[in-house]
This record gives sequence, structure tokens and C-alpha cells, in this order.
Amino acid sequence: VVLGLLALPAMISAQNVTPTVTVTQNDTLGSFLADGNGMTLYLFLKDEPGVTNCYGTCAENWPPLLVEGDPVAGDGVDAAMLGTTERTDGAIQVTYNGWPLYYYAKDVAPGDTVGQEVGNVWYVVSPAGEQIPPAAAAAAEVAATEAMTETTAMTDTMAMTDTAAMTETMAMTDTAAM
Repeated sequence: VVLGLLALPAMISAQNVTPTVTVTQNDTLGSFLADGNGMTLYLFLKDEPGVTNCYGTCAENWPPLLVEGDPVAGDGVDAAMLGTTERTDGAIQVTYNGWPLYYYAKDVAPGDTVGQEVGNVWYVVSPAGEQIPPAAAAAAEVAATEAMTETTAMTDTMAMTDTAAMTETMAMTDTAAM
């Protein structure tokens, strides 16, 4: 029983840990990786699996997602794909599916994706651990447009039905008044 009580604080603190990487989404890109505060995470096509090639000015514009200890997977994140790599300065950078993860300095609010496709080498990361290419972004936008069109059509149909019912009721009221 004492052993169980000693383990309790560790269990409670583990439940209160903010995830290092989680999944968010928008209508343009669909689902993609973000940090625990909702800031978008990117991959750099000039990196290699487990190796970062972004230092100096690059790292000023594209700050790496760093951790002390092990990264924590949030909802929708495959914990088996989450890892780390050591940078040349000894800092530990989070990786996903082998790709080192970065922020973009021009993203200022959670969910911003200003860095998508910058220089055709920076991309938002999908929950599958791959870049979200322009075609996928366009497909997500088409799907969102189709959903909006369907909603508009339903609204128009409902409005026409309501108008027809009101016209019929007014006609019946006018006939009864005669």
C-alpha cells in the first residue's frame, strides 16, 4: 500500500504535463502538428532523418522545437513517431517520423501557417509524419468549399420551404377573411 501511495504523485504530475506535440487543424490544410500551445510545427526538406541542417540565421527564422527530457505526445500524435535529435550546440530537438520540428518566426498566433511552402522547402507536418504538400492544401480547401456550398444549398432549400409555407398560410388567411 505504501508503494502505491509513493507512485501517486508521479501519476498525477504525468497527467498534468502539457503535450510537446499535438494535432490541430484548419480548413486549408486539414490536420497538422502543433505544439502544446497550438503553434504550428514545420519540417525542412533540406534536413535528413534525425539530422537538422538549420543553424544560424535559419534557426533564428525557424526556431527548433527543443525539449529537456522526452517529448510528450498529445491527442492524435503517434508516440512511436516522436523522438529527438541532438543539435551541434548540444540542445535536444524534437523529431517526428525522423523529421526535426521547427516553428516559424512569422507565425504569431496559434494555428498560423504563414510558413507553409516558404522557399518550397518548409512544410506543415501531417499526423502521418509527412509534409502537407500544396495539392493536399488545395484538396482540403476544395472540401471546405464543397461543405460550405452544401450548407448554403440546404439553407436555401429551407428558406424556400419556409417562404412557400408562409405564402400558403397568408393565402388561406386572406381566403378566410373574405
